[in-house]
Amino acid sequence: MTSTLDAAVLAGGDHLIVFADGHQVTVFGPAGADLFDEVFCHPGLDVDWDHAEDSAELFLSGDPKLTKGRLFLEVPVEDVRKLIGERGGYGQEPS
Repeated sequence: MTSTLDAAVLAGGDHLIVFADGHQVTVFGPAGADLFDEVFCHPGLDVDWDHAEDSAELFLSGDPKLTKGRLFLEVPVEDVRKLIGERGGYGQEPS
């Protein structure tokens, strides 16, 4: 069975990943890449990454919910895989 992360890498585009603890990230990148162009950490999720961030894009979106999250650029897939493990694995996507 293919994991949610592996499916996101294979397909490319935008994908929501929900962790077992209820926090979420949205990943975006081209199919087959080993680096996501963007990883959006939804509000409430704090990560200790030193990847570049783009808070201006979130502010310019005009969506108050987005401005409470963090947008990281050029994040290795393996960093997201590690985060999934730290958060207890996969959770259930909201319906």
